[in-house]
Amino acid sequence: MTTNQLTLFAPENAFPEPAPCDHTVLCWGLGADSTAILVRMLEDPVAFGLRPDLSDLIVINAVTGMEWADSVELAERYILPLLRAKRVRLVQIARGGHSIAKDGIEILTDTRTPTTIRTSGEWSLLLDLQLSGTIPMRGGARLCSVHSKGEPLDLWFELHLTGTYRHIIGFEAGETGRARVDTSYGKNGRNPWYPLINWGWDRPKLLSYLRERFGVTWPKSYCWAFPIESSCCSGTCCERRRTC
Repeated sequence: MTTNQLTLFAPENAFPEPAPCDHTVLCWGLGADSTAILVRMLEDPVAFGLRPDLSDLIVINAVTGMEWADSVELAERYILPLLRAKRVRLVQIARGGHSIAKDGIEILTDTRTPTTIRTSGEWSLLLDLQLSGTIPMRGGARLCSVHSKGEPLDLWFELHLTGTYRHIIGFEAGETGRARVDTSYGKNGRNPWYPLINWGWDRPKLLSYLRERFGVTWPKSYCWAFPIESSCCSGTCCERRRTC
């Protein structure tokens, strides 16, 4: 399947693209969903309402300290060279400590020539779980993601962005429920956008796109202690579990 055959369309349950904003921020979790969006943005920035030189794009990664090694390796091998070549700004942040109010966030890198994916800051999700004597649980509100990703990202946006910003998130087609919940967090100039839903791209389609582009099956990004079977896709986590 060629890139041109991956037709984009807006299904009935599509979310409207935000009006032009002062900034465009892509949350890159290193997994297939957000990586597919990022690669398309790099290949055709104007189609995304970006400047041709991508100087108005910020790619941000919230580091949990529990990312799979293969996700890091693929990102460094295939994506960082593209970001360097186009001088796209990559920001990597981590929670500064147990209390976001007291400890804030740690900025691990902020560069247009990234060479490495940071795997942990001084604080990590694993350390927090150990100190609090808790373990991840199935179901519920996914508070691990809220604490290690959502809160640090919100604080970085508050401290470093002025005006309005498009917040691009990799919810794929079929995840409209998650997107609807996310739209309720539209404060402080935030305008969320979910391109994969609007394109009708489900996991097989976006994996096909990345496989055509890089010749590899891109794994799903999730913390290696995440106890939810649905995180297992494409057989990759079964191989991961043999090495953990």
